Amino acid sequence: MDVLIYHIVINTPIGYRVGNISLDIIENRISGTIVAPFFSPDFSGILNDDGSLSLSLTVNDEKGQYEYTATGRISAYAIHISVPVREFSYEIDGTAQRNR
Repeated sequence: MDVLIYHIVINTPIGYRVGNISLDIIENRISGTIVAPFFSPDFSGILNDDGSLSLSLTVNDEKGQYEYTATGRISAYAIHISVPVREFSYEIDGTAQRNR
């Protein structure tokens, strides 16, 4: 199992949020959590050989629980995830955390 951590910036309708994303990768299965202020969904999905991924996200807020589908790309250095929600798409971009 590989565990990857990326520092991320999320473009939201009310501005940018900064956080981290932690990924667990076993073969072609991927799961993890995004940790950012007011946005911390869990996700799971498939990682393809070309670095593309498709994810299912579970978002909890004061109104309930919502399921979304996301797509993106990942490498050892960077990650990009796009989460379309109604008329807006949350764009998540990050760089790999480096061990010191």
